Amino acid sequence: MIINEYFKAFASKDVHSLKSLLHGDVVLQAPGDGIVRGREAVLRNIQGIFDNFDVDIELNRWFKGENGSAAVEFHLVLVDKSNKKIVIDGIDLIELKDNKIVSLRAYLDTTVGP
Repeated sequence: MIINEYFKAFASKDVHSLKSLLHGDVVLQAPGDGIVRGREAVLRNIQGIFDNFDVDIELNRWFKGENGSAAVEFHLVLVDKSNKKIVIDGIDLIELKDNKIVSLRAYLDTTVGP
């Protein structure tokens, strides 16, 4: 499944695989980032996370929708170079087109603490 491959690539910081999973017209919407349009812009956004943080993500629940779309609940821990942790619980709403991710909408809760 494309969405499972996306989270596996994200967890391993595999930008090459992420690129192959994103539609050319992908749109990312996330708090703090606003709306990011296009595969290359979304990859730059994700690469910024990878460049600045160690990433540990755990998938909690999946809610499958039509045409392969899904809502995925996750627990994400980011650790920066000074060893500061940022803990995020969130839900990604993901839509597919032409068997690629065309929409990523993130709802994030950063109040969960370390």
